[in-house]
Amino acid sequence: MIEKKKRATPWKLGKVISIRLRNGVYVLAQMVREPYLVFFNHFKEENSWKGVTLKEENILFCKAVTRQFLRYSPVTIVKDLEPLLDYQLPKEWIYSHMGGHPVTVSVKGQGAPSSWFWSSAFLWFRRIRKVAYQRIIL
Repeated sequence: MIEKKKRATPWKLGKVISIRLRNGVYVLAQMVREPYLVFFNHFKEENSWKGVTLKEENILFCKAVTRQFLRYSPVTIVKDLEPLLDYQLPKEWIYSHMGGHPVTVSVKGQGAPSSWFWSSAFLWFRRIRKVAYQRIIL
C-alpha cells in the first residue's frame, strides 16, 4: 500500500489558519503576501475561535514561512473568522544572527542585512509556545 503524502495548505491571501503548537495550544495566524504569516496574540487549548476578532493591535509578529512548515505543521483553516483587511507588511525588520548577539534593523528599500538566520521561524514558534503556556497557566 502506498502512503499518501500530506500536501501543504494552499496559500490564499487573507486566509486565517490555526496552528497547533507542541504543547497542544493553538495560535491564530493569517496569510498575507506569500510567504508571510501574521501571528496574533490569540491562544486557546481548544481549536474553537468563536467570539474572536482579529485586530491590528493583537498582532504579535509577521514572519516568512516555508512550504515545508505548512506541510508538516498541524494547520487548520478557520472559516468562521473575518480576516484582518488591508494589512501592510512592516517597513522595518529585525534580523537576528547566529547566537543572537548582533541585531540588524533593515528598512525596506534601503539595502539587505549583512546575514540571515535560517531557522528563525522555529525560534519564533518557541517564543509563541512560551507565551501561550504563561497565558494559560498563569
